[in-house]
Amino acid sequence: LADTAAAIKQLDLVITIDTVIAHLAGALRKPVWVMLNFDSDWRWLIDREDSPWYPTARLFRQSKIGDWDNVFIEVKQALIELMESQDNLPDLPENFDLAYQYYQQNNLVEAEKICRIILAEKLQDFQALHLLAVLENLAGRNEVAIQLLNQVITLRPNSSQAYSNLGNILKKEGRLEEAIAHYQKAISLEPSNSSNYSNLGLIFLEKGRIESAIINYKKSI
Repeated sequence: LADTAAAIKQLDLVITIDTVIAHLAGALRKPVWVMLNFDSDWRWLIDREDSPWYPTARLFRQSKIGDWDNVFIEVKQALIELMESQDNLPDLPENFDLAYQYYQQNNLVEAEKICRIILAEKLQDFQALHLLAVLENLAGRNEVAIQLLNQVITLRPNSSQAYSNLGNILKKEGRLEEAIAHYQKAISLEPSNSSNYSNLGLIFLEKGRIESAIINYKKSI
């Protein structure tokens, strides 16, 4: 597999069926489009084009047994759209500014599209990863957002905002002890951010740790 992994790392995009190549490309965080048969393996779930296991994957499914023609048509159209999008975008790093502008305008579809284009060119662009994590969270895909934010933290371990955003998602998921740890790390990196103290206060209050809640509420003022 080492030779295959080395080859995949040199590619901008991998297009494959459900084989070890799909999983290897996903594990390497390479953009990968996976063509799936109608009764695909359980791990690809159903009725979705993304994967909670592989944030860079896009799924193309048969609509009925044996119908690969429509899958190929969808892949062809997606390739055309990807190439056109890249042609119409300014060069990096201006791409991220455009993605963030779309995000601020609540045009989340276009913001996500540009983030994925950026990551196809530069896999470890922490700004694009961070914004994509925010977009995945807004779309309710929290596990994908958590994976992306962990990648951001690996690339930028001093990013207080990444720890804070991850704390927010973990709190929403009910993983309170993990959320506490991430808020505390965010505070250690940026003590002046009052929102982390108030979020900690809410968690401590929910857990019945009244004294800790009061201490953090006071610090948030």
